[in-house]
Amino acid sequence: MGASDRTAVLKSVSKEKVLAWATDRGELKDIRVLLSSLQEVSSLWSDRVDLGRLMTDADVKRNYRKAILIFHPDKAATHMPEHQEIFHFLHKAYEVYSRKN
Repeated sequence: MGASDRTAVLKSVSKEKVLAWATDRGELKDIRVLLSSLQEVSSLWSDRVDLGRLMTDADVKRNYRKAILIFHPDKAATHMPEHQEIFHFLHKAYEVYSRKN
């Protein structure tokens, strides 16, 4: 993917789209749902993760860590405000998940 293609992809993500992806009626969605649908909000996440591949705690943790590396503000190759929002929602959902388990 060239630099201009990557820029076009990054600009296609909006805060409204991220908010709709991350919440359901104001409630934060489950980390499994967020990880399995991440490719819908950002094409930087090229791995399609089926819910069936997120059954164990180890599966969730592995996919969460991969996603965080892509969207972390300090580690991302390209920083966009929307990616910081994605990072924030993933982090919050994983904290909730970790407390329950």
